[in-house]
Amino acid sequence: GLCAPSFLSQRARISPPTAATAIVTPQLKITGHGNSFWNFSMFEGTSEDSIASVGIEIALGTRNYFNNVAIMNMGDATNGHSGDEANSAPLLLAGASENVFEQCYIGLDTATRTAANANVRFTKNGSQACTRNIFRDCFFPMMADADAPLFFDAPASGCLDRWQLFERCKFINNIKS
Repeated sequence: GLCAPSFLSQRARISPPTAATAIVTPQLKITGHGNSFWNFSMFEGTSEDSIASVGIEIALGTRNYFNNVAIMNMGDATNGHSGDEANSAPLLLAGASENVFEQCYIGLDTATRTAANANVRFTKNGSQACTRNIFRDCFFPMMADADAPLFFDAPASGCLDRWQLFERCKFINNIKS
């Protein structure tokens, strides 16, 4: 198995226009089951103060498969950027179960993060917790200048049920080394 995606950033990229002033969040919301997503990149680098940014949200979706997908948001380095917003996350799993992420790039290390946000956030959707999601050979980058940013967050009681598997994944906090 690989330790990082085949490409760190696909150029088949979904991104708002450079001149955009409003964050589109989430950029992609998946509520279906059994879908496959391959070989593309998502990026959000718009600066909109006080708005949490989410790249992909899987809301109650099950058995979806992601391979070589780069999910990068919180990419604006100015004051008030989404990296300074709590609850921002490239990937939000809201009651999502049995999804598989292989060789994915989730996060970015080009803009500094300060607030309580995460590369992956697990939440409940109604009474449904996140159950049995698999991350295999994924790469989780960040650049944090405080102790609040997290790789993973399950902020409320009952967000997780059973297990979440991280197999051969890499977690890197680039601290301007």
